[in-house]
Amino acid sequence: MNTFIEKLAEACREHRVPEKWLIAPSLRVGHQWLDQVTRSGGPVLNVHVLTVRSLAMKILTAQLADGSVMVASPAVRRLVVAAAWQRAMKDDGYLGTARPTPGLLELAERSLLDLRMAGLGPADLDGARFEEATKGTELRKLLAAYQAELDDRNLIDHADAARRAVEAVRESPPLDVVVFRPDDLQLAVLEESLLDALRAQAVVNIPVDRPAHTATPETVESDLALLGWLERPADAPEAVGDGSVRIVHAVGEINEVRAALRLCLAKAMSLDTVELLYTAADTYVPLIYETAQRIFEHDPSRDLGVPVTFADGVPSRLSRPGRLLGAWHDWIDRDFPQSGLLRMLQAGLLRLGVEHDDDPIGTARLIRMLRSVGIGFGRDRYAPCLEEKIESVRARLDAAHDEAARDRYGRRLATAQALAQFVKTLLDISPDRGSGAVQTVSAARTLLADYAQSSAKLDGLALHRLGVELDGMIGALRGSGDAQAGFDAWAWIAELPGRVTIGGSGPRPGHLHVSSLRGGGHSGRHSTVIIGLDDGRFPSAGHQDPLLLDLEREGLGDGLPTSRTRLHDQVEQFGRLLCRLRGHLVLSFSSRSIDDDRETFAGPAVLGCYRLVSGQRDGDHAALMDWLDPAFSFAPRDIDACLDVGEWWLHQAAGVTPVENLPALADAAFAHLARGHQAAAARESDLFTVYDGRVDEPGDELDPAGPAARGMSATALQTIGKCPLQYFYERVLGVSPPDDVEVDPTRWLNALEFGNLLHDVLFEFVGALIADDQWPPEPARDLPRMAAIVETNAAATRRRIPPPGEDAYRRQRREIDHNGEIFVNEQALQSGSGRPVYIETSIGMPSMQRGTDLDAPDPIAVALPGGGTIRGVARIDRIDRDGNAFTVYDYKSGSYTRLYDADDRFQQGRLVQHVLYMVVVEAALRAKLDPAAEVKEFRFLFPGVRATGREIPFGRDIVEPGLRVIERLCRLPAGGAFPASDHVDDCRFCKYRSACQAVKTDLKALCAASARKIDNPDNTALKPFAELRRDA
Repeated sequence: MNTFIEKLAEACREHRVPEKWLIAPSLRVGHQWLDQVTRSGGPVLNVHVLTVRSLAMKILTAQLADGSVMVASPAVRRLVVAAAWQRAMKDDGYLGTARPTPGLLELAERSLLDLRMAGLGPADLDGARFEEATKGTELRKLLAAYQAELDDRNLIDHADAARRAVEAVRESPPLDVVVFRPDDLQLAVLEESLLDALRAQAVVNIPVDRPAHTATPETVESDLALLGWLERPADAPEAVGDGSVRIVHAVGEINEVRAALRLCLAKAMSLDTVELLYTAADTYVPLIYETAQRIFEHDPSRDLGVPVTFADGVPSRLSRPGRLLGAWHDWIDRDFPQSGLLRMLQAGLLRLGVEHDDDPIGTARLIRMLRSVGIGFGRDRYAPCLEEKIESVRARLDAAHDEAARDRYGRRLATAQALAQFVKTLLDISPDRGSGAVQTVSAARTLLADYAQSSAKLDGLALHRLGVELDGMIGALRGSGDAQAGFDAWAWIAELPGRVTIGGSGPRPGHLHVSSLRGGGHSGRHSTVIIGLDDGRFPSAGHQDPLLLDLEREGLGDGLPTSRTRLHDQVEQFGRLLCRLRGHLVLSFSSRSIDDDRETFAGPAVLGCYRLVSGQRDGDHAALMDWLDPAFSFAPRDIDACLDVGEWWLHQAAGVTPVENLPALADAAFAHLARGHQAAAARESDLFTVYDGRVDEPGDELDPAGPAARGMSATALQTIGKCPLQYFYERVLGVSPPDDVEVDPTRWLNALEFGNLLHDVLFEFVGALIADDQWPPEPARDLPRMAAIVETNAAATRRRIPPPGEDAYRRQRREIDHNGEIFVNEQALQSGSGRPVYIETSIGMPSMQRGTDLDAPDPIAVALPGGGTIRGVARIDRIDRDGNAFTVYDYKSGSYTRLYDADDRFQQGRLVQHVLYMVVVEAALRAKLDPAAEVKEFRFLFPGVRATGREIPFGRDIVEPGLRVIERLCRLPAGGAFPASDHVDDCRFCKYRSACQAVKTDLKALCAASARKIDNPDNTALKPFAELRRDA
């Protein structure tokens, strides 16, 4: 028992019967004091805990009850400050030129409260005491305007309440109570005046443990008691060495938290004998809560579901309603990006309540449907895009012939309709960024009431607490009049989930108690752990108030806190905390940042404690690190300190004593790891196995030249040539990564969309010249026509896909303009008498746009040299005719690469488009136009800026060897061989990169392993692939 509790118990015994008021820094701390007195056997009859604030409210009960005044809530006070700023500041003043942002108004509110609690009024703000006299004048006006706004609304703040309470006490008879006042209570000037004015039966000052300021005793009872000499180490007695103080360090803040829990486990300490104090709530409270969730079994009977109490609660942003409010705010603030809505659905934040024929439509179905719709961003994009999707699915449903297809498309239609309705209602309640304050806050309230998912007790607490805050602000706004003009409701909502805390509680049996360093150390528990004592966190940097600088505060009187006094108070409070603790103490700091892998250092408090308990009074940081045990990390050093099975395995893997045959033990315990090790070993070998893409007993459906084969496009064949494993994922398994719906702020169109726009432009331009019999183009005549076509198509694409910004639009718009100009100029220079006759010809697939006479719905049989046949499909950009000879063109919107170099005609199987198109087009021409028709040439045409209209021609001499290449390509899937590529360049733009990196992070090493297998003659299934690579 410390001195304060001992003396408080004595005072309670001495004044056993009369009513007693115990003044405490908070109600929770005061009740912890009384709990300690009770546990010590002392009486606490008729003791009431009050803070100075609640004391003032108690004295003013009559005034508050008659409704003549009301206490301004935090929400109302923020609005009053905004109104006062609008009322007092001029646009040309010192402070008036600043925009009243939420941050500035918060600073103003804090400065005004400091001035008022120091007993200062407008008349006390002499302009000569400020760095700028104008600033002093404006602050004087602001202080007067704030008081006027309170008076106009019949409101009082804490300063008013303290003044009125002082007056009430002086005018009333002595109170029939005993007041207990701790000796170290830190109060503002007005609060001190209130306690001084109290005329009670008795005012008892309760002494507290204080740091040593007297002569040194010869001995102390423990090392913990030795810390009373933290500020006077030279006068301190020798250390006892009883282990009552321990200093530890950890790799990162998360391991500080884990270390605290491991120490409890290793020492077999009950959780309710330990108090855990932190220096930085934003960092440590979420880590403590999330760690507790992982290692303790969830208990729905507990407020937070874990055996941990938090004195100040946890931020509501850790709950689903809090996360929803933040995500919704971000969604609107970023102009309703599709990715933001997806994230809300994926995180399970939204309560859906959608169903079809009494069949609830789950989140997964809505997510899949939403991913398939190209919305991008923008409120106005959702309805038309979703309606277009609904009509598309409905058309497929109408065209379905079998029951399975009708059922499948029926479910998709129901999902699309449900998604459209859900999004409509969500958009209906979501205000625009510039909406009024009442509408904005009311929308947030409706969101939580109608859409917030709440499945745990924590969610329910957050839903209630956030609702109270929002309701309070709505009420304040509706009665605020012009004050709304200076209040940014949108920014207030953004900070709400982090500012509002939930689940605050005092210590409970069976629970670890967590508190801030400033408010902790009052539970009387036997063991205390303090985390976050690195030099970056404690003591925290003392920043000056930019509105009321330290020099100005000092000039206005002694009652105003400054950055220096706040820093001194931190150190002084820490010293008093150490003095009142009993039992055991652990001091912890992070010695390495996990985020950027840099060394961090102990703060001065830790260094001072180390000097006392180690006896090395002149020890520096290096000596401290030498003295300490190794840092706590993710792998516990002691097997008895493992918090969960994961830590046990990490201990086995990284412990001091090696464990024999650990991989075999892990395989025996975890079957999936055993299979993984087996797969890894197979992949490292030179043999081609099922773990490398081998399919045993492949069926006929895998053979591109088999009877059950689908139509083969050039893209599919070239995918085999580039990477058979990619072909397997795409064409055999039919899987693909989720569509990326993130909007790149620097790009309007992705490569596919840009290519589609260019093809549309060239299709329309060439088609117009064919219709007018004006080929070849003439720049003087046709550049304006090309510009008009680009404008029309770009505008249509812009309506369909809004750009993220004008810069992104202009950049790609200039590129498409230049591509059009290059196409006109370069085609005008082409010699020869060939003229385009077919554009956008579709063979083996639905016609595009108007279609051509050469279009064929069925694939065309392409005979292979070995006797097999594939069913070729193609979409040809352009076919030119010169007599009975034809040239096939394919437009390439990307950059020219050596892939199309005529000196390497097939790129080891990666390029066969020219061969397939020549064969397919010639067969179609002979079937529909002339049996003697001949395709004499294929050309890749690059209208892009970097290639400047370059054309890469290929003659008929590529057909025979090209068909042999295609035959080899077909033999790979037919034989069940789907290895990864042997060259990492093939992986650059592959959409399955992440799947391969899950197998081996280093893609270059993965490709090298594939190359070894291809070169191994024992892998007969890979012989066609080896021939393709070798023959090049």
